[in-house]
Amino acid sequence: MIGAQAGWATASTVAARNGLAMFGTRTDTTTGLPQLATRTTNGIRSTVNLTVRVFGGALGVGVARPIDHHSQSNGWRFVVGVGQAF
Repeated sequence: MIGAQAGWATASTVAARNGLAMFGTRTDTTTGLPQLATRTTNGIRSTVNLTVRVFGGALGVGVARPIDHHSQSNGWRFVVGVGQAF
């Protein structure tokens, strides 16, 4: 099965941004500076995947790759899915 997903996340209110801050911070591996552990996507993020589903579609294994930005690995990632795909 070949698939594509896209989505975005935003925090449009002060309460939403405060909620994200409650998850804490982590250190950015590139800059060494602290950043929020959860954050908005800064626009739409998209991926493509190649998946093989078994057991009537209940279990899927495959690979996925971002198409709108470069991840640190710049390559395909192994993925596992459980449950029916729409």
